[in-house]
Amino acid sequence: MAGSIEQLSAFIAVACIIGCGLSAYSYYLTVTLEEDDEYEALCDISEHISCSKSLQSEYGRGFGLIAPYFGSDSFFNQPNGLWGLMFYTTESLLGFSKNPLVVKVQVILSILSIGISSWLGYVSYFELQNLCFVCVGLFIINIIIVTLTIIRHQRLNKAKKPATSSGTTKKKAPAKKGKSKKDQ
Repeated sequence: MAGSIEQLSAFIAVACIIGCGLSAYSYYLTVTLEEDDEYEALCDISEHISCSKSLQSEYGRGFGLIAPYFGSDSFFNQPNGLWGLMFYTTESLLGFSKNPLVVKVQVILSILSIGISSWLGYVSYFELQNLCFVCVGLFIINIIIVTLTIIRHQRLNKAKKPATSSGTTKKKAPAKKGKSKKDQ
């Protein structure tokens, strides 16, 4: 069982490395597109299949949630790619801990990433009427990470519980009636 927990941690780390790569590309595109309006990204296929369209929208920074509340100049209104780099780095580091609290934090963060990815997917498809391949790739990575972290959490919890054959705890054998050798 312990080997499978380490393997899950390694798979999570690999998924996080891929997530970092996609997030770094997203961040690179955001910064490059801000400096050069005529730059054409590799993932810009058509009018409705374009990373640039998603990344340059109001949802490309702070998930479209920071600016309305804190302003577009807020420190927290960073490109989504930068948030992704921070998330995948944190998630990867947490993936090697066996501390129950740390593992719970990892699971919660991975579930939050699904929520944010779902939000951005909804906005991209229904509001912007656009498909972003980098965004879809990150959503798939987030699904993989949340699945692996939940499995890892369950296995770590299972490994910490004492194993018994019937699923109940062992009872002490009743004391013998009568006199013992000490009493004689």
